Amino acid sequence: MALMMKGVVLDYSNTLRLIKLVDLSDNNLSGEILAEMTMLTRLLSLNFSKNHLVGKIPSNIDAIKTLECVDLSENNLSGKIPDSMSELNFLSYLNLSYNNLTGQIPTGTQLQSFSASSFLGTKLYGPPLSTSKTLVSASNIVGEQVDNRTQVVWNFVCMEFGFWCGFLCVACPLLFTNS
Repeated sequence: MALMMKGVVLDYSNTLRLIKLVDLSDNNLSGEILAEMTMLTRLLSLNFSKNHLVGKIPSNIDAIKTLECVDLSENNLSGKIPDSMSELNFLSYLNLSYNNLTGQIPTGTQLQSFSASSFLGTKLYGPPLSTSKTLVSASNIVGEQVDNRTQVVWNFVCMEFGFWCGFLCVACPLLFTNS
């Protein structure tokens, strides 16, 4: 890849292979995700969240075989999740929420093992979402998160109560016994 700066052509084709992380989140970027991004063959993490990107996820995204983390949330991406995305064997984090993505999540892949919140606010369907073609409901996922938070709060309340009971069982006899 060549870049012209102040009339001088700079060649970055060897340097691009060294890039491991691209985080351009929350930068008011617009336009499409360039297919040339897939030339970053050693990339581990790609984060374009909270921008104004349009168009489709590059169909050859599987060219970045080392990708472990992809966050394209809160953009205006459209179309389907490319089948090639299921070839990303090292992918351990995915967030495609709040985009205009449609269609079925590719079946028989690790893409189905991600949480439903990874697809919140899209028109995608299939596991891990409901099998019908319905919009992912924010209230269902938020309700699950609230239930989990409530359980955590009660766990802490019970733990604190147990601590004080144990403390008082030891401290009271020591305070009220005559020496």
